[in-house]
Amino acid sequence: MKKIAKELYRQLEQAVLTRADGTQIPCRGLVARQKAPDHAGALPHEAGCLCQPLYVFTGGLEEASPGDRLEQGGAAYTVLNVEPLALGSLSLGLRLVMERRLDDAGS
Repeated sequence: MKKIAKELYRQLEQAVLTRADGTQIPCRGLVARQKAPDHAGALPHEAGCLCQPLYVFTGGLEEASPGDRLEQGGAAYTVLNVEPLALGSLSLGLRLVMERRLDDAGS
């Protein structure tokens, strides 16, 4: 996966994922704001409804867990959900559903 992800995401902005144990993993990917599918302002999730605003990171990571912290472009996010990205049996990275950290809510 490393070679394919490196090529797929090489033009995207650098990010850093900080794991719960303090380990930092550099990566590249795209953060975008996710819109709720309904007008109620919540996103259905297996853990219940998640409040807006939520953000999605799509990028070249091999592992991440809920509670990890992702930083990119001066903003920090807390990972809520992790999903693998694949094309058939080919791993392409991860999709992280995140919320913006309160200490960075000013921008």
